[in-house]
Amino acid sequence: MAVLKGMKINSPRGPITLDAATRDVVQTEYVRRVEKVGGELLNIEFDQFPNQKDPGTK
Repeated sequence: MAVLKGMKINSPRGPITLDAATRDVVQTEYVRRVEKVGGELLNIEFDQFPNQKDPGTK
């Protein structure tokens, strides 16, 4: 586990970092809305909050 502390990884959810002190995942949270585009419903990203830790672990 010591090797992973502070490591930056590209994941399917975007870049993540493991907090060295708590080993929590730190990642960008994306805000999306559903819009109809060309007859399809799509998630459209319109804002983001970078470097967010899991609030449930505090």
